[in-house]
Amino acid sequence: MAFCSNCGSEIKEGEKFCTNCGKAVATEERAQNTVNYAEDNTVKKPKKKIKIWKIILGIILVMIIGAVAFVYHELNEDFPKDIGKEKTTDIEIGGIVFPMSEAYEFAGSNASGGQSYKTKGSRSYMLFENTDLDVPEGFDIKDKYLEAKIYEAIKSNADAILTTPKEVNTDNMNIDGLPCWSKAYEGKYEGIDAYLKCVATYNSYSKKFVAVTIVASSNYADKAMTRFDRMLSTAKVNKSLSSSIEGVSVDLKELLDVL
Repeated sequence: MAFCSNCGSEIKEGEKFCTNCGKAVATEERAQNTVNYAEDNTVKKPKKKIKIWKIILGIILVMIIGAVAFVYHELNEDFPKDIGKEKTTDIEIGGIVFPMSEAYEFAGSNASGGQSYKTKGSRSYMLFENTDLDVPEGFDIKDKYLEAKIYEAIKSNADAILTTPKEVNTDNMNIDGLPCWSKAYEGKYEGIDAYLKCVATYNSYSKKFVAVTIVASSNYADKAMTRFDRMLSTAKVNKSLSSSIEGVSVDLKELLDVL
């Protein structure tokens, strides 16, 4: 919009003289008028539309990220943390204190005092069992006959849990200096490839025979066994227990008969 510099009247576009006073329109006024006109009549460029392929690509990326997150969650549901960062809770079975990984939660107990634990994804189980065992003075707990009977009991346990168990090599365990017997097997557990390991020991302080069994899906066996072996190797015997613990005592002959 331009105005006459003499009388202030409005000057319409293209006029060279003021229609009110007749004064010639100055060059700068015509230039201003031209600028104003140009500004008012600027052609607005239409907004760019987002191409459909970009939308599709975005959806695909979101789906991929979601799938990766789901797979990661599934693979780590049983063992969400690195073993070095996990917390442990002490549980005492048969006078032995086991540092249980937080990856396992209590699943139940049986009439004989055994306790079971499982991971949140239920791909690994641990079973703790114990019984009183009064070993006669001077008897060698490493007696070959006793050892054979213990291994026979472990094999029967594997047969009861796994379908067509096959014995595999395993390292000898040690629980705070106590004598131990261990066996490992591979087979099917409820139709899934699984790994089983049982470690038995005799706690001379509490006069308890203790057996710890782990069953894990083959896909999780490495992680499960890392925690299992670490738990046993760092377990501690409660040496303050006396041999007069309450309970029904089973002498060695009776145990061998049972085994």
